[in-house]
Amino acid sequence: MRGRNFQDFDGAPGAETVIINERLAAQFFPGEDPIGRRLRFTEREPPRATPVDAWRTIVGISGSILHGSSLDGYSARLIYTNAN
Repeated sequence: MRGRNFQDFDGAPGAETVIINERLAAQFFPGEDPIGRRLRFTEREPPRATPVDAWRTIVGISGSILHGSSLDGYSARLIYTNAN
């Protein structure tokens, strides 16, 4: 919907990026533009042996995809990563 798709350099160390869907953007960045904001995948208190995940820059917003039957109309919050 907005932003850009993944590019060849995305996913390299220091260039970790994600694309999020509009439902996640509305929930976690209400009234804001999430493009350029950063997030990471960590637990609030990760085990000591677990390395801290890298900060990932939001480069795009995708549309929401319905899950389940057409009667459910459920749209999950999704994060797409570049498996580089």
